[in-house]
Amino acid sequence: MKKHVGFLFVLLTYILTWSLEIPTALTKHGYAYINISKGLQTICTLSPGIVALMLTAIYSGKNSLKFLFKAIVKCRIKFKWYIIVMILGIALCGLSLLIFNWIAGQSIKPDSPFNFVFYFILILPLSALWEEIGWRGLLLPILQEKYTSLKASLIIGFIWGLWHLPIFLALNPYGDKTIIFFLIMFIGCFALSIIATWLFNSTKGSLLICILFHNAINTSAAYFYGNLKGEELRPLIILVVLLIASAIIICFKTKRSLNGNKQHIMTHTTANK
Repeated sequence: MKKHVGFLFVLLTYILTWSLEIPTALTKHGYAYINISKGLQTICTLSPGIVALMLTAIYSGKNSLKFLFKAIVKCRIKFKWYIIVMILGIALCGLSLLIFNWIAGQSIKPDSPFNFVFYFILILPLSALWEEIGWRGLLLPILQEKYTSLKASLIIGFIWGLWHLPIFLALNPYGDKTIIFFLIMFIGCFALSIIATWLFNSTKGSLLICILFHNAINTSAAYFYGNLKGEELRPLIILVVLLIASAIIICFKTKRSLNGNKQHIMTHTTANK
């Protein structure tokens, strides 16, 4: 069973999330009348981490759990990686808004920088932390044992992106354009996955840097796009284009290896062998 941990992780994560979010989405759109509490819905965004910790404990033991927790707090890395996270996670979102303002002839500005700090602290424990424990903490090392880093990233990009579908339909953030919003985000997940793999491999398995990058993207989108009117999606499209360009540059610079080195990247899945 241990060799099927990756498949089991994906299956259980989807079951835990979709079994709650699909009824919520159907209710939101008037196709059902099922009352699911906000507390249970919160579990959906935590599910990748919950399932990853559970499977690691069952199939790999205490040593692997300790290894995973050490990866979460691994902060002793070169300072340049924190700068890169700021550029890719924050500056690109700001740049996308500037480009949109220039194209549309508008002057949309974000609110006080204190709002950014508030969003960052609020979103971190409810999304990025738990997602990264699953996607990069468990699934990426498993896939990199079998596939190239690039192929592993693309596989995760697909699984990760599709996982969001009922979540977005339940939230319905853009009304009639929510499905378009999902498709844009789905495409962006491939680029984000490539960048996150590169960060993970280049820092020799620091989940912390992946968590900060993920949270920076989520926070920046909420911060920079918070004052957009109606169902405006163009800044998000621009951001995805910028992220795809960044992912392509990273692939080119690393010769598609994403700095993957199986000899120096020890995974928690093999730490107990």
